[in-house]
Amino acid sequence: MKDTNKIPYIPIIGGLFILLIGYFIVGLIGGAVGGVIAGIILYAIMTKTNKTDENTKKKTDAETIKPNNESTLDTSLESLVKANLSLRKNIVLPKVRDAFEGVIDALVDILPKVHEAIPDGELYWVVNRIATEYLPNKSINPYLALTTTEQQSEENVSKVIDSVKAMMAELSEVSQLLTTKNANEFNIKAKFLQHRFNV
Repeated sequence: MKDTNKIPYIPIIGGLFILLIGYFIVGLIGGAVGGVIAGIILYAIMTKTNKTDENTKKKTDAETIKPNNESTLDTSLESLVKANLSLRKNIVLPKVRDAFEGVIDALVDILPKVHEAIPDGELYWVVNRIATEYLPNKSINPYLALTTTEQQSEENVSKVIDSVKAMMAELSEVSQLLTTKNANEFNIKAKFLQHRFNV
């Protein structure tokens, strides 16, 4: 009787142990295969999304270039208006004021032309820098910072008039270049103006 009541525990426990190991191994393999498949699907989705984002970004960049140029033109014209107002607010010799206003008028005339002809060119950038940086900050403001006696000295008046004549001559040449529409000459002139006026 003793032999018939004995349940073979060792083979049952061994079988359950092997079954658990099998489930574990199948689970690992299944998990690895599932992870690889999920990774491939996510990679495909992400690359498709990135390509769509790049195309959208290119379109957005192309659309924003023009408003940026419009903004630059507006900023340049606004800078010229402010420069003219600062001249008008201060008591300045009429010939100096007229000389500065002549450059302002020339820039107001030439900026839209440069903007239309070469909105992305270096010459466009340089002419805008003359309007926003050189004329107000390196020419008009230093003159206005002088005392009244210094402003009226013949030496300073002569320097201002000579500087204005040089700017007017260069702006006249830029205007002539715009009529010929020679891109090589635009770049050469831009480099020359950059060095001449330190813009």
